Amino acid sequence: MVEALTIKEAQQQIEGLIKENRLSSETIEALEKEINLLKQKTQEAVQAQQKAETEIKVAQEQIQELQPQVSQLKELNTQLQSQVQRLSAQVKETPLQPLTPEEGSALLDRTFQAFRGIKNLRVVDADITLKLATGKLGDQSVLMFPQPGSVDSSTLHEIKFKLRSDDSLSQP
Repeated sequence: MVEALTIKEAQQQIEGLIKENRLSSETIEALEKEINLLKQKTQEAVQAQQKAETEIKVAQEQIQELQPQVSQLKELNTQLQSQVQRLSAQVKETPLQPLTPEEGSALLDRTFQAFRGIKNLRVVDADITLKLATGKLGDQSVLMFPQPGSVDSSTLHEIKFKLRSDDSLSQP
């Protein structure tokens, strides 16, 4: 009888080990699935990081390419501010006289030529409407962006431009 109990106990132990083995197998399978999922997510993260690094590099290259243009535009802005200050002082001293059509045309042409001379400046598909005052300060023809009511209406002009992607400047 002692042997029968021992065999019975052994069978119970074997059954317990089988259950434990089955649970361990299920746990291992679940862990393997999690590992595969983590590997996939890691790979996606690495790809996203590589894409971001590439985009950063492209952005840095664009910044470097645009730096000279920014410097040129800052210099042009400084020059224009200086001219505005000088002309503002002249306006206080000298009344603004209307331009002849020929003088106005020549002044606009010089202005547009100055914009065309800016390297890497590109305006694509833009409709621009300007309300400008033209006039002469002494012998010099000028364009002004006047404050409303600050100039004689005979010197005020509305000019419309269409800039298209072929980089041409046209006036309707």
